[in-house]
Amino acid sequence: MHRQESYFAYLFGVKEPGFYGAIDISTGKSILFAPRLPAEYAVWLGEIKSLSYFKETYMVNMVCYTDEIVEVLHAHHGGSEKPVLFLLHGQNTDSNNFSKPAEFKEMEKFETDLSVLHPILTECRTIKSDAELSLIQYANDISSEAHVEVMSC
Repeated sequence: MHRQESYFAYLFGVKEPGFYGAIDISTGKSILFAPRLPAEYAVWLGEIKSLSYFKETYMVNMVCYTDEIVEVLHAHHGGSEKPVLFLLHGQNTDSNNFSKPAEFKEMEKFETDLSVLHPILTECRTIKSDAELSLIQYANDISSEAHVEVMSC
């Protein structure tokens, strides 16, 4: 069973393996990059979903294939200098493990920063909206009721 990296799941909600994601910090627009699956995939693992399926399911602005990452990011950037990619790299305070930054072919065509993103995302994940707090409370209430029910048997 595949377990999605938690920061990637937080940002994009993607459940399938092999995806990459990008967020343009100047516009807030999001891009998902899906693996281009061979036709044989459908024989063993089921329907190959379209890019439009992923765009609608994960509510992102754009979906492309992973083999188009360099081309799409350079086109999206539009500048003549190397675009800067802020990559996730930081220590998980629970496990003390470090997150592994994204890697893909031709990364040398980008400047990379490994220090900025992790502390910002960590802070964002600690702040909860009223809707998130309500959902957490609801889940706790249901769990508590289930425990009481099991103990009464």
